[in-house]
Amino acid sequence: IRLHIVCDVPDELIDFTFEWKGLKKLCVAVSFRSIIAEQKKEPEMTVRYYISSADLTAEKFATVIRNHWHVENKLHWRLDVVMNEDDCKIRRGNAAELFSGIRHIA
Repeated sequence: IRLHIVCDVPDELIDFTFEWKGLKKLCVAVSFRSIIAEQKKEPEMTVRYYISSADLTAEKFATVIRNHWHVENKLHWRLDVVMNEDDCKIRRGNAAELFSGIRHIA
């Protein structure tokens, strides 16, 4: 279950908008999930906070978040499964970062 909340920047925070040019909306995504394997009685709740310069509705915000994670998951699946990135044992210096960059290019 997901709940998405979008609101205008409150007057109390207007003075802080200089740090985020064009800030228009404060957004909250609340997710509830039950882990059946662990047989927890209460669902686990996750709250994520966002700021946006776009004039979003709650529905549009939900779509943007869903699309973002779809792309992220698709990319990481390829890196994890096809290129075995999770099994990489490279740890010396900045070699891990370099190889990660090469995998992203490939």
